[in-house]
Amino acid sequence: MSAFVRSALLQTLPVLLKAYDKDVDNFLRYHRLNPEWLERGNQPIPFAQAAAAIDHAARLCRQPSIGLHMAETRSLQDIGEFFHIAETAPTALDALRDFELFSPLLSHALCTRLDIDEPAGRARLYFDINLDVQVNIIQVVEYSILVICRILHHVTGQTFLPLMVGFRHSPPAKSSIYSRFFNVPVQFRQPLNVIEFSLDTLRQPLPGHRYATYYQLKERLLMHRRREYDFVRDVRNRIRLSIQMDDCSLDTLAASYGWQARTFQRKLAERGLTFSGVQDACRKQLFSEMVLDTRMGLGVISQTLGYANQSSLHKSCLRWFGSTPREMRKHAPSVRC
Repeated sequence: MSAFVRSALLQTLPVLLKAYDKDVDNFLRYHRLNPEWLERGNQPIPFAQAAAAIDHAARLCRQPSIGLHMAETRSLQDIGEFFHIAETAPTALDALRDFELFSPLLSHALCTRLDIDEPAGRARLYFDINLDVQVNIIQVVEYSILVICRILHHVTGQTFLPLMVGFRHSPPAKSSIYSRFFNVPVQFRQPLNVIEFSLDTLRQPLPGHRYATYYQLKERLLMHRRREYDFVRDVRNRIRLSIQMDDCSLDTLAASYGWQARTFQRKLAERGLTFSGVQDACRKQLFSEMVLDTRMGLGVISQTLGYANQSSLHKSCLRWFGSTPREMRKHAPSVRC
């Protein structure tokens, strides 16, 4: 099941390629991208195709942070109603809750979860991209998280900064550049991609809040979400996040939908699925991505996927691919330039 994204995601890529003296036309032909799609910005394209193009550009230009450069120069207005609802929201916390709710309308591949920790006065937005194919998503994850931070910085009147940004992947050889883009501590090899915020900051009234406009936009997006909702994709995305957060159980997932475990199992069975089957498929997909990061130890991957030890990962890998994790790692291309 392919997930799509609007071609606006790649609008700034040709400019960067030209800056590095690369043949833009040849690059776009290679990735089967029509230049007019990028100019208009509203053409649906496979998300995996877009992610592969950005990753290729990073290697071609020997620029391991090209996703951040693309996000820095992207027009926020191109995001459309999702940007406008953030602009008119009562608070930044409302904007984040809206992003969690409506992110599937940007792409069904987006996995988001907003956790509120009242005693600690913190909020954490967990983020991932589920493409169902083996492709390096590091660049597009970094791109997406910087765009989220830019939107919040804009709607708060240029005063907002998160407390911390964390990435699941390993750092590049030169990671000091991240401080220029985010202006806050950036941590790598985290269990999951995350942005951490102060609740007090998120609850401050936004200067652009417009009550009528906000609720009109929200009602329109809610109607759109009801039409576009994909239960199977939503389950896969939630399980993918839960695996990395080490809280992936049948009862927990059922409770997230407000159901008992038996009701959740029945809903899955109606679609020919089981909880354990979806969980196994998500682990397989996560492993196929994480093994590309050759700086990440197999022990870390095993722990992230919820295995008690590496031997369990070894058995699963043989069942999935007919190869051991070390064999998969040996033939995996490096994800960094």
